[in-house]
Amino acid sequence: MKRVTRIPARPDRPLDAHKGAFGTLTLLAGSDGMLGAAILAARGALRGGVGLCRACLPRGLMAPFTVAVPSATTLARTPALRGFFASTDAIVVGPGLGTGQEARKQVRQVIRGSTVGIVLDADGLNLCAPLRRPMTAAAPVVLTPHPGEAARLLNTDSASVQKDREAAVSDLVGRSGQTVVLKGARTLVADGIHIYENQTGNPGMSTGG
Repeated sequence: MKRVTRIPARPDRPLDAHKGAFGTLTLLAGSDGMLGAAILAARGALRGGVGLCRACLPRGLMAPFTVAVPSATTLARTPALRGFFASTDAIVVGPGLGTGQEARKQVRQVIRGSTVGIVLDADGLNLCAPLRRPMTAAAPVVLTPHPGEAARLLNTDSASVQKDREAAVSDLVGRSGQTVVLKGARTLVADGIHIYENQTGNPGMSTGG
C-alpha cells in the first residue's frame, strides 16, 4: 500500500443548504451504564456536520438521551430492529452497545443487511473478534479500532499492534476486506491501496470518548 500524509480538503457547503442536504445517520449504540457512548457518538456526528442523527436505544434510555442530545431523534431498539434501516444514509454500530448475545445478533444483522455504509466501533468490533474471514457485507464497512480492539480482532496483543502499526492495519484490511482506521498517536487509515497518516492530535486526547 502507498503511504499518503495529505488528504483533499472538504468542499464548501452551499449557503442555501438545509438539514436534509447533509444526510441521516443512524446509531446502534448505548446500553445500561454506557449511555454516554451513544451521547458522545451523536454529538460527534452532529458536530461533524451530519444533517439528521437518530439513535436506536433501549426504550428506557431514550428520554435521558434526548435531554443530552436534543438535536437527535430516537428509535426504540427491538430484537428485530424494526424500522432501523429506513431512511438512513449511514450507520454507526457499537459505542456502548454491550457484548451480550442479542447485541451480537444485531451487529451481524446490520452488517449483513445494510445497503448503506457502516462505521463499526467499540463493542461492534469486539463482537466480531477475532476476524477469521472477510466480512459478509452488502455495503462498505469502516472498522475503527484502537490498539486493544485491533489486537482482539487479530488475536494478538496490543504490544504487537503498536510495534508495527502499518503491518497491523494492513493485516486488518486483508482479514476484513474493508477500510480500517487504526486509532492512536498518528492514526492510520488504510483501504487496501493507500495508508493515510493523521499527523495531528496531542496527549490531551487520551481519555474515554
